[in-house]
Amino acid sequence: MDPRETAIALAISDLDAGIYTSQRAAAKAYGIPRATLQNRLKGATNRTTCHQPEQRLSPKQEEFLVKWILKEDGRACPPSHARAREMATLILRTNGDLNPLSRK
Repeated sequence: MDPRETAIALAISDLDAGIYTSQRAAAKAYGIPRATLQNRLKGATNRTTCHQPEQRLSPKQEEFLVKWILKEDGRACPPSHARAREMATLILRTNGDLNPLSRK
């Protein structure tokens, strides 16, 4: 988990536990913006979670791709951009997604 997300979760739990009586104090203690903490308490989600439905690869598929790239790099044969795209396409096709990848 992202360190910032961890800090936000801890600030929320401390507010719920009564350790901090104000959002401002909790935000200052954890070094996060008060507005972010306030929005999360109102039910907002982080960008990663919010935009997941727009991503073609699931988080587990992305993790697999990253591990594959690092494994290839560890073998002193880092994959080129084209080869990484090819692997991503193979992962998508395994799940029935036959659309081509965009440039980015």
